[in-house]
Amino acid sequence: MNTLSKSDFISEHFHFNKPLSLNDSLPSCLDINNFFENQQPYENDVLPYISYGGVLHFDRNIDADIQTGDYYMCGYISEGRIQIETEAESYIGETHLVFICYKDSIYNIKSFSKDTTIHTYFVSGLAVDSYMQSLMKNPENIHSFHKDFDMHSFIINSLSKIDYLLTEETRMGLFRQSLLFQYVFVRLLNVQDTTITGVHNASNHVTRLKKILDTRYQEAHTLDSLQEELGLNKYRLCRDFSKTYNIAPLKYLNTVRMSKAKELLLDTENTIVEIGNAVGIPNTTHFINQFKKETGDTPLKYRQHHIQLGDSIPDSFLF
Repeated sequence: MNTLSKSDFISEHFHFNKPLSLNDSLPSCLDINNFFENQQPYENDVLPYISYGGVLHFDRNIDADIQTGDYYMCGYISEGRIQIETEAESYIGETHLVFICYKDSIYNIKSFSKDTTIHTYFVSGLAVDSYMQSLMKNPENIHSFHKDFDMHSFIINSLSKIDYLLTEETRMGLFRQSLLFQYVFVRLLNVQDTTITGVHNASNHVTRLKKILDTRYQEAHTLDSLQEELGLNKYRLCRDFSKTYNIAPLKYLNTVRMSKAKELLLDTENTIVEIGNAVGIPNTTHFINQFKKETGDTPLKYRQHHIQLGDSIPDSFLF
């Protein structure tokens, strides 16, 4: 169990520039009723451990400096618009943004909306250190990590379960916290990683082709149809796209479709048939086979496994 109350913990890690804190008290615009102190002691320094976490809600604009100290601060914006800034970079995010502030660092956060809700978790552990070091190898993630996700309902449901588990005084609750954290803030970060980024020297026709595949994945594309639309020989299109992105265009299209299918499976109650149609694979048998080839599970098993993650710990789950 932690030695600081949740109010003292926030006071230690958040310095409010606007509105100013009076007599070392937290500003009245901050609601921490749904922010919790972990009721279980930190006994295993390998597994992820959430010392404090839950919902921070602001009912007016704020400007605060955050000192992360020995923790990684993982957040998800469910309402509002904020700016996060370091000495080296600044970015603005709103609903659906997942972000991670690294330990032993200082960040400035500003909100630009009357109501801002941030699901915030202060996490430590050797497993988290290892993952973050891997994350920081990407030049885009040197100072912090941020990414937008469309799986709002699923994320909120999972975070609500984490918040509930933080209040449990059982060992099983502690392990479930760790499991859910790894899913939401580690595994989930890979859901949309199939989209290729960071290529700045792509030719115009390759860029146009990629945009078609990224945004119109629900259409029945073939090399012949792409050739007709772009006015270039299909063999050249395939060669240039593969040379630029190290993947053939139709194979890339399939990864985009499977990524979107994962989102729809977790964030909607649509049937497998409806999801197959939505991602451009109306043949349900073919969709199931393609999904299983990509993930190792059928769409139904994938949905069942991940939706039930917060209710029970699957025997097959490995930390």
